[in-house]
Amino acid sequence: MLATTAVSEAIAASIRRSHNVQASVHCPEGIPRQQGLSFVCTANGLTDKLTLFKVTQVDDNGHVRYQEL
Repeated sequence: MLATTAVSEAIAASIRRSHNVQASVHCPEGIPRQQGLSFVCTANGLTDKLTLFKVTQVDDNGHVRYQEL
């Protein structure tokens, strides 16, 4: 399974660095490691509404890339 807690923490750290905002990020649990598999994480604190991030696995080793939707 993918370590989605680590993904949540990485997105939160990125938000903190780029926007100087403390955000709470939630990613779904139980995501299998699979290259190309995408899922959506949510962040609170960046705006008044939930901010969505699309996370895509770039390999089968747990490496991901994410982008704000």
